[in-house]
Amino acid sequence: MLALDQRGHGDSQWAPPYTTERYVADLEAFADALRLAPVLLIGIVVTNAIVLITFVEQQRARGLPTREALIQSGRARARPILMTAVATIFALIPLSLGLNEGALIAAELGTVVIGGLFTSTVLTLLVIPVVYSLVDEGRSRLRRRPATG
Repeated sequence: MLALDQRGHGDSQWAPPYTTERYVADLEAFADALRLAPVLLIGIVVTNAIVLITFVEQQRARGLPTREALIQSGRARARPILMTAVATIFALIPLSLGLNEGALIAAELGTVVIGGLFTSTVLTLLVIPVVYSLVDEGRSRLRRRPATG
């Protein structure tokens, strides 16, 4: 038989009031998630950037100019990069909903990783090629500059 508390609720439905100690514990759990999330993101983000830049370098080794190599590499590698990101985001959605009891850390971690993964994927597909082209242009200018001595 289910025991009832003073309010007439069953044990499984009653929760203690949100105390200061619980609030502090929740904040500490969130801080732990914020420290762990970058570690989880680094593997995926770095791999995506390496895949993109490696393909650009392969295209340039075949004789394509930097701009063409970046465009072709972006077209060829955008789909695998997006598929990896979307699959990981969908896998983290149940975790970020935190439906299980005691899933506060997991829910916060899932939310932080989803946001970071979304942002880093956009940066990988847009910013990395721009920075690559700027660095390549800078290198080309340095090579063309006559040596002064």
